[in-house]
Amino acid sequence: MTIENCRHNIDNIDAEILELLDRRAAVVREIAAIKLAAGMPIVDERRERKVLERAARGVSRKPDAAVRIYREIIREARDMQIEVQCELALAGEAI
Repeated sequence: MTIENCRHNIDNIDAEILELLDRRAAVVREIAAIKLAAGMPIVDERRERKVLERAARGVSRKPDAAVRIYREIIREARDMQIEVQCELALAGEAI
């Protein structure tokens, strides 16, 4: 395999990752609305621990790197949920 082939494979994988992150973000926004309606806090430390544990177990190489990446994904999800709360507040929906 050539370097060009490898880079093409990486580009395709990156496109899949980005699509999955976009899908995940849509679900995160739905969860934010559900949490808001139920009066639940944005941060669920127990759930976050489970996600990080699953990330560490889900890779055969570099589990620490997977955990670092997922910490960032979780941070972004929190930020998205805060944005949803702000959007709903601006739209006049109760918080």
